[in-house]
Amino acid sequence: MPGANRRGLQLPSGTSNFGSTKRAALLLEKETPLSSSSSTPKNSKPPSPVSKEMTAMWKFAEQYARVTDTVFCSEPEVTSTVLQGLAVNKRELGAPLCPCRSYNDMQAEVKNAYWNCPCVPMQERKECHCMLFLPKDTEFAGETGTIDIEHLIAAEEAGASTEVVF
Repeated sequence: MPGANRRGLQLPSGTSNFGSTKRAALLLEKETPLSSSSSTPKNSKPPSPVSKEMTAMWKFAEQYARVTDTVFCSEPEVTSTVLQGLAVNKRELGAPLCPCRSYNDMQAEVKNAYWNCPCVPMQERKECHCMLFLPKDTEFAGETGTIDIEHLIAAEEAGASTEVVF
């Protein structure tokens, strides 16, 4: 559908979808483990100690941050907790539904796709309620769009819940 994003929402003329909607969907569908140094995110170790879903979300988030020229939160615990929530939702619901919101019917929200990461506000306006993807000039913006695996391991070990409400 011309002028619409993958969720069928009409984009206002002159706005950009950052060219990332299709790329984001492809990144989320591709869940191959990171095995060679050419596909391993910079400053990161191979992700073998974390789940397949966490690996997929980690790889997606670092690539999406690069594509959208955004960075992660300056507090790595925020980033790792959000990634863990996305990974849990991907495993349990089949889609990376935003873990930072409350839902009456999570399955209906997954089908609606508005809050599936990257959510429509992020795609259209670079507004991420979870503070996962932040513009570089934001108060809580970190310096990079990468995260060390140690933070992801800690989040999985802590068993971050499906719902992370801020």
